[in-house]
Amino acid sequence: ATKLSFKALRVETSVVEGMEATLRAILAVGEASFEAVEIPGQDAGSRMAGLPPDTTTLLGVAADDLAEALVARSVAGVRVPNAPAAAAQARDALLKGIYARLFDRVVSLVNSALGDRSKSDAFVPRFAARDDRLFVGLLDIFGFECFQRNSLEQLLINYANERLQRHFNLVVFETEARLYRDEGVPVAETTFLDNAPVVEALEDGVLRLLDEECELRKGADGTYVAKLDRLK
Repeated sequence: ATKLSFKALRVETSVVEGMEATLRAILAVGEASFEAVEIPGQDAGSRMAGLPPDTTTLLGVAADDLAEALVARSVAGVRVPNAPAAAAQARDALLKGIYARLFDRVVSLVNSALGDRSKSDAFVPRFAARDDRLFVGLLDIFGFECFQRNSLEQLLINYANERLQRHFNLVVFETEARLYRDEGVPVAETTFLDNAPVVEALEDGVLRLLDEECELRKGADGTYVAKLDRLK
């Protein structure tokens, strides 16, 4: 069904095959494991294992380069080995990034088929002229959720919603009221919940400290949480 859909969109066969290869690579790399190794004079490192031999070919990278990108990181220009758990986290982050790029490519293909060529590239079919009527817009600012266990992804989703809510407040309540007053139009005072402090706490606190902790050679969950506690 997926191939038939791409065919209906007139997507070139080579592009579809490339996306299929990327998906196979994502699944294969996701099964890779990491073994602990001792590195004299350094922290414990890791070695990647269980990767099918043709996987890196699907990604278009050398096997050694992929392994090095996962089992080590660069801190201030210094190579720092990753323990098996950290290497696995790097693997997962890489695969999520690749999948996100692949999803964006599919969206670009669909947009091109609908007539929007403004964001297309050389791999996107250009058979349709732009038609401004063929546009679908969706804005959902009511996606705030809190689970028993919240991941980084959920934090970023809520952060994006807070930014959208802040923009909504600014445009609808503050900017419009100021415009009315400047033009001498009577406008009643509107009471609303200002979430500017929440956005500031996330940007200048939670996310800034997270970036700093990730840059540290000995960065850890415990020290990060301790820094967050001091923000209170």
